[in-house]
Amino acid sequence: MGEDYRSSIRGRGRVLWATLSLPAMLSQLGERRVVAVLAAVNGGFAVLMISLLAWLTGLPMLFPSLGAAAFILFTSPFSEAAAP
Repeated sequence: MGEDYRSSIRGRGRVLWATLSLPAMLSQLGERRVVAVLAAVNGGFAVLMISLLAWLTGLPMLFPSLGAAAFILFTSPFSEAAAP
């Protein structure tokens, strides 16, 4: 019984991984939506990590300019403003 359960979980994991892979998302959603979702997820993750760092160190001055910088970096990552 335990082996059947593990193989079932492993199979579901492979299906989920195949569904969330970049080629699968591009074929289902289109490039514009995939880039928008990835920018939102990456931007949220970056803000989360910086806020966690600010909270752990007790240095809230890390935070004020983060919003504008994160917006530029994640909405147009190849522009001159994002990579000077």
